[in-house]
Amino acid sequence: MAAIIAVLIYRAAKRHREGLLGQTRTLPATSVPLLSAAAVLGIGRGGFADGIVLHQILQWHEMLTNKVPPYTVLS
Repeated sequence: MAAIIAVLIYRAAKRHREGLLGQTRTLPATSVPLLSAAAVLGIGRGGFADGIVLHQILQWHEMLTNKVPPYTVLS
């Protein structure tokens, strides 16, 4: 997953640099690399909230087998 995100960020930054070289200075530059970083940080914060806050601190380990008797679930 990290390798895919790194490749996508590299490609976005490369396109961003190429766009800056080809455009005139009258238009403001877009912030494609900033959006890539925001996506990575959003995924990381979601994983933190799920893994650390919900599971470790609040100890919410609810699963289907916890709600249904074991003999009704296959395997």
